[in-house]
Amino acid sequence: MPPEEATRVKKVVLELSAERKGHVLFESVQIHKNGTLITTETSSVPVYDDSGKLKSARGIARDITNRKRIENELLASRTQLRDLTAYLQSVREDERKYIARELHDELGQKLTAVKIELTRMNDGGGKSRSPKILNAGSISSILHLVDAAMETTRKIVSDLRPAVLDELGLEAALEWQVQEFEKRTGIAFDLEIDFNENHVPQEAKITLFRILQECLTNIIRHANAKHINVVLEEEPEKLVLVVEDDGQGISDEEIENPRSFGIVGMRERALLLGGFVSIDRGATAGTKIVVEIPTSQSRRDLNDKDPNSR
Repeated sequence: MPPEEATRVKKVVLELSAERKGHVLFESVQIHKNGTLITTETSSVPVYDDSGKLKSARGIARDITNRKRIENELLASRTQLRDLTAYLQSVREDERKYIARELHDELGQKLTAVKIELTRMNDGGGKSRSPKILNAGSISSILHLVDAAMETTRKIVSDLRPAVLDELGLEAALEWQVQEFEKRTGIAFDLEIDFNENHVPQEAKITLFRILQECLTNIIRHANAKHINVVLEEEPEKLVLVVEDDGQGISDEEIENPRSFGIVGMRERALLLGGFVSIDRGATAGTKIVVEIPTSQSRRDLNDKDPNSR
């Protein structure tokens, strides 16, 4: 044992033996014969002399390093899950506030303006004015307001779930997302796409699209990038999405931080489909995110081999 651990263990054995004078069980750190530190669980029995004084202790120590590692990982996972649940609830509330604000400020105001224009066309007594009184300016104004209301509705719906993803597929959705992002931010893009749309199940399309959205959101918030390169290509039994920027990069602490919920969310999305997300610094600068999603056939083969993976 390390000297400080030996002192602690002696104290533990003395205290437990004094209290129970029998079998004691405790954990400690010991040095493996290969020099590494391991965690052990020791079952010890005190040995007393004829006068009843503690003379020594005999025991068996079991290596529980792996068990402790699993316990710690499970505890960390539960903590992360609670934090992620709270984060998702916060995101959901933010989304609801956004929708409510858009409906009230944008759509509500336009519909109110339409009502005002229609009221002006009414004589106030419940009878509509003669069509001759309706001037072209009033009708044009109402049509303009209706068009604006429809555009606002399309924007809200598109933010929630782009129709292009369902109607035209993943390639068109990625191109649309990149173009919209470039228009909003002015950040230059290179986009390379090479895959067979028929090989990609709908759930994988949604996952890759949402992960790209999260990547772009993180770039806006943290990267201070001027150029982004996005590649989606099909490799044997998997799809690979690469998003690389030339920004300020990301630290190892940020990558492994359990409260980096954007990263956690991307990893969880990929994991649900049997894939994974790796994050590292780019070739020269910035951040490189690689997402690998198995194709439907390779996932099916994996599930056939491992019944617990379902």
